[in-house]
Amino acid sequence: MRIQKLLHFHFLLIVCCTICINLPAQNFNFKNYSLDDGLSQSEINCIYEDSRGYLWMGTSGGGLNRFDGISFKVYEQKDGLCSQIITAITEDTKGNLWIGGQQGSLCIFNGKTFSKVLNGDKEFALKGRIDFISVDDNNNVIIGSDNGLYMYNEKHIEQLSITGDTVKNYTVNCFKKDSRNITWIGTSKGVLVLKNHSLLHISDPGFNSYMNITSITEDIYGNLWVVKDHKEFYIIKIVGPSHYQVKILKVDSIPSPANIDISALHFDKRNQLWIASDNKGIVKVSGNGYAQFDQHSGLSVENIRNIFEDSSGNLWFGTSGGGLIRFSNQAFAYFDNLEGFNSPDIFAINADKDNTIWIGTQLHGIYKFDGKSTTKVPVFNDSEVRSIFTDSKGITWFGSAEGIRLYDGKTFRPFEPAAELKNIRGIFEDSKGNMWIGTKGNGVYIYEDKKLEKLADAHDNAYSFVEDTKGNVWIGTGAGIYVYSNKKKVKHYSIADGICNSYAGSMVKDKYGNIWVGTDNCVAKFDGNKFTSYGVEEGLTSGTVYLINADSLGNVWVGTNKGLDKIVLNSKGEIESIHNYGKAEGFKGIECNSRSTCTDKNGNLWFGTIKGAIKFNPHEDINAAKELPITHITSIKLFYEDVDWSNYSDSVSTWFGVPQNALIPYDNDQITFEFSAISKTFPENLRYSFMLEGFDKDWSPADDNHSASYSNLQPGTYTFKVKSQNKSGSWSENIETFTFSIRTPFWKSWWFILLVLAGISGLIYFYNIYRKKKHELHKERLEKIIRERTSEIIKQRDEKEILLKEVHHRVKNNLQIINSLINIQSDYVSDAVSLELFKEIRNRIRTISLVHEKLYKSQDYANINVKEYINMLVENLIDTYSFDKNIELKVNLQVEYFNLNTIIPLGLLLNEVISNSFKYAFNETNDGIIEITLERFGPDNFVLIIGDNGKGYDNDPFRGESITLGLELVRILSDQLNGKVEKLKQKGTYYRLEFKPLKD
Repeated sequence: MRIQKLLHFHFLLIVCCTICINLPAQNFNFKNYSLDDGLSQSEINCIYEDSRGYLWMGTSGGGLNRFDGISFKVYEQKDGLCSQIITAITEDTKGNLWIGGQQGSLCIFNGKTFSKVLNGDKEFALKGRIDFISVDDNNNVIIGSDNGLYMYNEKHIEQLSITGDTVKNYTVNCFKKDSRNITWIGTSKGVLVLKNHSLLHISDPGFNSYMNITSITEDIYGNLWVVKDHKEFYIIKIVGPSHYQVKILKVDSIPSPANIDISALHFDKRNQLWIASDNKGIVKVSGNGYAQFDQHSGLSVENIRNIFEDSSGNLWFGTSGGGLIRFSNQAFAYFDNLEGFNSPDIFAINADKDNTIWIGTQLHGIYKFDGKSTTKVPVFNDSEVRSIFTDSKGITWFGSAEGIRLYDGKTFRPFEPAAELKNIRGIFEDSKGNMWIGTKGNGVYIYEDKKLEKLADAHDNAYSFVEDTKGNVWIGTGAGIYVYSNKKKVKHYSIADGICNSYAGSMVKDKYGNIWVGTDNCVAKFDGNKFTSYGVEEGLTSGTVYLINADSLGNVWVGTNKGLDKIVLNSKGEIESIHNYGKAEGFKGIECNSRSTCTDKNGNLWFGTIKGAIKFNPHEDINAAKELPITHITSIKLFYEDVDWSNYSDSVSTWFGVPQNALIPYDNDQITFEFSAISKTFPENLRYSFMLEGFDKDWSPADDNHSASYSNLQPGTYTFKVKSQNKSGSWSENIETFTFSIRTPFWKSWWFILLVLAGISGLIYFYNIYRKKKHELHKERLEKIIRERTSEIIKQRDEKEILLKEVHHRVKNNLQIINSLINIQSDYVSDAVSLELFKEIRNRIRTISLVHEKLYKSQDYANINVKEYINMLVENLIDTYSFDKNIELKVNLQVEYFNLNTIIPLGLLLNEVISNSFKYAFNETNDGIIEITLERFGPDNFVLIIGDNGKGYDNDPFRGESITLGLELVRILSDQLNGKVEKLKQKGTYYRLEFKPLKD
């Protein structure tokens, strides 16, 4: 009895102690998919989400449908499907789909082909319809039909019997695999529980356990909820250590429409109970009451067969004749069928003290909404209404182009002190109870102590008001923000103060005291010290801000010309994130209207848009937990063509045809990857980024392309990676990868390279042997030729040397003969000058003779010893001139050899100079020095310095007409040596000859 009371209390706490209301005037974010969208049939029997993220639907005649968030793919009997009528779907641990239909048809789909389920060697078939398929802990497949339960263990199918019970014939109506992985089955004979191959009948004393259970589900506390005969509710609570130790109690009432026929139950992730019916649409029971959704609320039909919640929290409803319905965001409500509230020109919204919603339009006047219906209020003559405000006394102020009207809850009256006011744009009450009125073109007014005063220094166009934490009133104008304290202007903020735009069309203060300003270019936040602007780059849908509001949770809401943005603040009042709301997220209005927003008594936000009024419940918002896309590589092609990947890999995935351990030939390296992402909540604007490890250095920029191609890949191993990004910029949790290798061409393989190296080595080896033998033969022939030629050269050389020696010998002899003839001739001459001339001639001939004597004795005519030659020359001159004085010869020769062409003119030159020294230098002394220095000067030049320390002479011997024959001969010989001779200016007589040796 205690447990029953507790369960009653638990249920009443969740359900019964609520305000039970029905809101038929509101439309919600239902998305209907029908035949026009690609669905094959409008009756949905079952819905299932597989591990890949696809949603599967079984239809009543249209076969099997797969949905990826954008399009449907249809499978029928012509594709191998077991039946056109599909009633049950599940997935086993291998990723295969089990599909059941009418007349007991059962098949398995591996992503590529359908196969029949065999019982041994025979095809398995039941007589009745398969109502559910489930997989237990041991991967056994449990099949429920209208004639019992069956288990398939990969080989055989056997029918399960109920342990300890005589019940044999029953029909399976529904099932639920709970959070403990226990399968509960609702049948025509009560509730069965399946655990570890044991099928038990659930019973409770004092309770009829054999009733017809038509629906079953589980709440977040682990309690099971069942429905009897589509009408009555019961709770099953496990009270013992065993799953069959339960307490069952009846729930006397659940707030719902009368005479509802329940077809399915579901507790969502927030423990809200959803009831699908055959005749009343959908009912949601939550802590705030219950709401009915029917055709007036946006449902296509009211005959709902089943409910399914996907991994992202979307609710999917299968209908009978209305196709598939998605309910993705419960926070938004629309009023498409309410007069006034469906108007595109709503520019003022307000919730009064009674929570009546008032709207002001541009062309159609004022309407009010009491929660059920709207009423047009003839306050003005359909004048433009731009501002509605309820003050602290409960008086509602209406500002229009005609002026201001007041409403006290019963009657309307004009605002007498301001009868002349026109074009009202903003009405605001400060913390002191003063009313502020902003106009377009006529400045700002303040109403205090029943007196109206115009602010003298205010801007003509005033649109919005807000009061800061210090009690100052901020006025948003077309020329920035004016701040007033005690009706005196204390500050003016403009672009120079950090606001991105001077038009301050809307303002609000958040729970942290920050002032937010909406402009034509951004939204700006003032934190007490400075303004910070936020625009598209920071995450807003647009910088054109039309309205701004703040909810009780601390979020700031910004309405723009392209959607609605929620700015989430942290505990310090700083921006944590920005979430965008467009059509896909449930905000169908898209473009907001200026300053058309308010917050009602329940915390709901109201927005005026070009699609009418929209209500938003922040507590129902699921936008913060957006679905992340699931990425798949769907195809891999070579040269843009599909290929049989079994020729290049160990195995191929049946779902997407992706090969495993693919090895691609080197000449088929033009590879294309095709990919896609599944997002059932936000399928629009998905973008992709990819990279090829081993080729790319970084991820590609995100775009909407569904393929990537690579060519001319070098042999090696690569891994292709791809990820997807949804509209809000969130990336998929999974990064899909594919690893493959490009086969190395045979000419780059190790064995081919080794073979080639071995072949080249062999060729080199044998070629070297061949060359060695050929070289030896050639060497032998050359040696023979060299020996023969050498012998011939030696013979010729010897003959030449003999001949040259003979020539030089004969030249010397002839010179001696000439010298003898000169001597004989000189005996007949008595003139002293002539005798001296004959003496000089003999001396020169003797010099030439000495050269030939030296050559005759030399072995090398190209290298004649200079020092020996000079010594021999001097000695000969001493003998010639019968010189008896003590003359010292100093010879410094740094050059050892000269050739024949050089030594002859050099010897004659030396002969002339030394002869002059002997004749003239030492007449007045018996002692003297003759010096000869020969040095190398550069690579091809030589310097000869020759002279004596005798009495010398002053004039230049090589200039003028007094030059002697000997000195003329010296100059001629120096020219013959390509040289230049000069007399040095020092004591005695010294000559310097710079010359170049003559070539052979």
